[in-house]
Amino acid sequence: MSEAAPVVRTELLDGGIQLVELSRPESLNAFNDQLLLELGRAIRAADADDAVRAVVLTGAGRAFCAGADIKSPWDPATAPLGLRRRLNPVILAMDDLDKPLIAAINGTVAGAGLGFIGVADLRVAVRQAKFVPATAAIGLVPDGGMTYFIPRLIGPGRSYSWLCGGAHIDTATALDWGLVDEVCDGPVVERAAELARGLQSARGESLRFTKDLLRLSPRNSLAEQLEAEQRFQDRAQAHPASTR
Repeated sequence: MSEAAPVVRTELLDGGIQLVELSRPESLNAFNDQLLLELGRAIRAADADDAVRAVVLTGAGRAFCAGADIKSPWDPATAPLGLRRRLNPVILAMDDLDKPLIAAINGTVAGAGLGFIGVADLRVAVRQAKFVPATAAIGLVPDGGMTYFIPRLIGPGRSYSWLCGGAHIDTATALDWGLVDEVCDGPVVERAAELARGLQSARGESLRFTKDLLRLSPRNSLAEQLEAEQRFQDRAQAHPASTR
């Protein structure tokens, strides 16, 4: 029996930018077990590769990601294992990525696909993109880190209203809320790669250490964060590229 065709495409772009493209366009890049397995591998490989300076995540076709593929076989008895063994490790791998992760949102994002953009460090979207929570309409709750990342981007009250109400929002609203950082009219992958290259002027380990500090911030008290800043500052100053 032949192996299934890959559903995650990778390409190393100029400047050490690793493109990771979800490639199930006929299903609006909805994820199944195969896509999650390949995506996790791609993210971990990029993290371990010294030639990779940043990662751009996008989708093929007219959608970024429509969330879980509800047409894939689904057994209520084993569905929680699917989240714990497939989806959750991918979200954690993206969150643990030491390099910048930029979501190049090429179209509709729905359901747990919102977790894929929420975990990113920067989000740039094409003007025609739409953002759809989707889960409440089918009697489910947000997953894929949506209840962790979305409130940190748009606030808890607005998150509750949006995730439960299920409104389809456009990029103008997403930009106003802070769900995306930029809207573009040109090729979104090129713009995301440009943003990634713009971060590379950072000297030494400042890029990675700043990302680490921003990860810690929501979980720390002010005193803990000040201590973490001092700890990372000491490490940054010890790096040969530091000017201090």
